[in-house]
Amino acid sequence: MDIEDLRQFLVIAQVNNLQLASLELNKTAGALSKVIKRLETKLNTQLFDRSGRNIILNLHGERFRQYAQHIVHESDQVLSEFGNVSSKIKVNITGPSVLVQFWLPQLIEKLGKDNCEVNLQVDWEGQALNQVENGMMHIALATQFASFDRSNSSDLSSVVLGETVFSVVAAANHTLFKDHPDGKINSAQLQDYTFACPSVSPF
Repeated sequence: MDIEDLRQFLVIAQVNNLQLASLELNKTAGALSKVIKRLETKLNTQLFDRSGRNIILNLHGERFRQYAQHIVHESDQVLSEFGNVSSKIKVNITGPSVLVQFWLPQLIEKLGKDNCEVNLQVDWEGQALNQVENGMMHIALATQFASFDRSNSSDLSSVVLGETVFSVVAAANHTLFKDHPDGKINSAQLQDYTFACPSVSPF
């Protein structure tokens, strides 16, 4: 069973859409369809249910995905340990752009920029953690708040990189400053005030 077929299967299984997977993998949808066919023929098992042009990972596919994740992970470990020492280790990192922008340079320095090749993907925290859980990414940059949501239902482990401080900015004549002229306010008090929030992240 070809490792690259398994890698591509994992992307297809993540998005449940050949067109989206083809964009992510820079392959044609037809080529990815052949990957699925090869795997299903080899396993003598249907991995996806078809509904028109849509494909949905079925129960057999879900079970196979767990094996595929393990096989791909072990393959990466073997290549890392026994591969050409001069070759760089590929590290897939994902997370919200505001966290990536701040923490990525420090993270690369820790990993050793001469020893690794970083593949970066910007995603919301929840999606970033999903990507790591599904074996598509190696590292997700996320807040502790997002990580704690997964602590009881996930095999993910986390390392604290540090702290990031955010500030709320308002006009000097805003009611907030009339009520708190020193600008000191906690999160609970802040919720009593109305702010305009963009529907899409400015980052």
